[in-house]
Amino acid sequence: MSEIKKILIDKNITFTKLVALSKFKSAWGLRKAINRGNLKTLSEIRLILNAM
Repeated sequence: MSEIKKILIDKNITFTKLVALSKFKSAWGLRKAINRGNLKTLSEIRLILNAM
């Protein structure tokens, strides 16, 4: 989670915007998936962040 937060700060993107771009409907669900280490979610988030 800390690595994702650093990338969000560097790219000036809010977590809310990241939620809107992902398949998740709530920030809570996305945070839970990231903290649990869901590999599918982590790869999706990396693709979104790399595209920006």
